[in-house]
Amino acid sequence: MLQHIRGGVLHPQRKQGTLTFMENKKNYTNITVKTLDNGEVEIRGEITTDAVGEYRTKALKKLGADISIDGFRKGHIPEDVLIKHLGEPVILQEVAEVALQDAYPQIVMEHTVNVLGKPEVTITKLAPDNPIEFKIQTAVVPEISLPDYKKIAQDVFAKANDTKVEVTDDDVEKIVTQIRKNKWHIDNKGDADVDKKEPKDDELPPLTDEVVKQLGDFADVTDFREKLKVNILQDKKNQEHSKRRGEIGEAVVAGAKVILPSVLVEHELEKMLSQFKHDVAGMGIPFEDYLEKIKKTEDDLKKEWKTDAEKRATLQLALNKIAKDENVTVAPEDVAREVEKILKEHPKANKENVYVYVTTLLTNEKTFTFLEEQK
Repeated sequence: MLQHIRGGVLHPQRKQGTLTFMENKKNYTNITVKTLDNGEVEIRGEITTDAVGEYRTKALKKLGADISIDGFRKGHIPEDVLIKHLGEPVILQEVAEVALQDAYPQIVMEHTVNVLGKPEVTITKLAPDNPIEFKIQTAVVPEISLPDYKKIAQDVFAKANDTKVEVTDDDVEKIVTQIRKNKWHIDNKGDADVDKKEPKDDELPPLTDEVVKQLGDFADVTDFREKLKVNILQDKKNQEHSKRRGEIGEAVVAGAKVILPSVLVEHELEKMLSQFKHDVAGMGIPFEDYLEKIKKTEDDLKKEWKTDAEKRATLQLALNKIAKDENVTVAPEDVAREVEKILKEHPKANKENVYVYVTTLLTNEKTFTFLEEQK
């Protein structure tokens, strides 16, 4: 008889950031771990007969706390009444779940299985006075083989040295013209005919000292133009910086060898979809209306993005490995400071998730900085 444990979800108990267990002794035996071809492992084993007896009382107490029977207070139902009401199969199923919730964290640590996501758990044998046999299939953090990332970074920066970053008069005039157009629309606000048209160059108001002072801390037009050049130059340098990092990442991913578990790709797709929904909401369009307009579903979008999601997942694995191999770390106080900032803005956010997010973000930044230093 094959049974799945409540959707295959196990929840290890946590205390002060460390896995804790309800039993000090092992409740399992005959464990085998088999590596599969899809970036997952299969764990088989048994919950011992002795453990089944010990967990039976615990399972009955847990079941009794959630069941109502006429004539008895919830949580105070006699054991014999509860057993008759539930039946042996239901009780054994609960015994299996409670026992495996304790066993699973111990098993993966004992066998050094670096698991990812939620495991799929199947009970392969469930009978009174017998061990409970089980099979667990779960994704694991994959091994990744990287190309010579230091050489890649050096080559990218060698090529970048030939790129001259400068600000042209045209760069400045494009922004000045946009400011003048904005001023023209503000000056003519309320005129329905004017609102629908784009002004001609000879209709644009001049850029005056008064106008630039309204834009910020500028003494006059000359001061504004000089500071604008500085800002444009910095923006161009930032763009080149991002471009170089992108080229390094693309080359590392192209040369990496890894079998990606589907859970990692799906995780990236969910992140991409969440960001896309945020961007669409920023345009003031309900996401369902947007999908209807482009005649696509969320699944359609995910299919289109799958290749990019695979690249993103591979890049993160690569950065993790580089950080580990090169001993790239971030200061705990830096992480704590950023976590505190995010939690102040989003007090309902899960603190553990925010911690992981911040640690990953800061470590990625330091890892790219390390690669840039190879030039």
